[in-house]
Amino acid sequence: MWSLLGCRTRICCRPGALVAHVRPDFAPGTRYQYSNTGYVLLGEVIATVTGSTWAAEVRRRIIDPLHLQHTHLAGAEPVPGGVLPGYFDTDNDGDEENIETGQPWPSLETAEGPAGAIVSTAADLAAFGGALFRGRLLAKQSLQQMLAEGPHHPRNSNYGLGVEISRPDYRTTIWGHGGALPGFRSTLWYVPHRDMVIVVLTNDWRANPQDLAELALRR
Repeated sequence: MWSLLGCRTRICCRPGALVAHVRPDFAPGTRYQYSNTGYVLLGEVIATVTGSTWAAEVRRRIIDPLHLQHTHLAGAEPVPGGVLPGYFDTDNDGDEENIETGQPWPSLETAEGPAGAIVSTAADLAAFGGALFRGRLLAKQSLQQMLAEGPHHPRNSNYGLGVEISRPDYRTTIWGHGGALPGFRSTLWYVPHRDMVIVVLTNDWRANPQDLAELALRR
């Protein structure tokens, strides 16, 4: 099953020009707020530091070494076989429509970019999650920094460097991330005390993949 991964906000494909003169909402280190813009700007940082594109670096450093044969970077390379149908209420009439046309989505691909323009399968995501959280992708110190909890969050949730840290039952620590684009929602969880990866991909906007992941966790 193919699914389009993503996050929460539409932004311009020229992020530097869009936010260069925007005042910060708060001083660094004083609050927290999720923003896709930050991830797109990180893509620009990757391009500046490496002289390549974020997509090329993700493929070179992650996709190819982990042999993720069913993971593709939308907008940067072809997606063999396309994406499965996704359902979303586009006209707010209470009924969901199949919004997957079988053609590329240039607006989504350019707007999401490194914030979510990736197509993958549950099996590939499980392999990626296992490699990341078991220390195969990053140095130990870097992974520890990713998983360090910040001070500006409710007691049952937190956010590291690109990693959601949650405790759905107020006890069990979960590392991972979720995302959504019109017609698709996704969740990747790693349960450290059980060394378990849970991946849920849905092609129905009304579905809640985190609820399904929690049911899997309880089994």
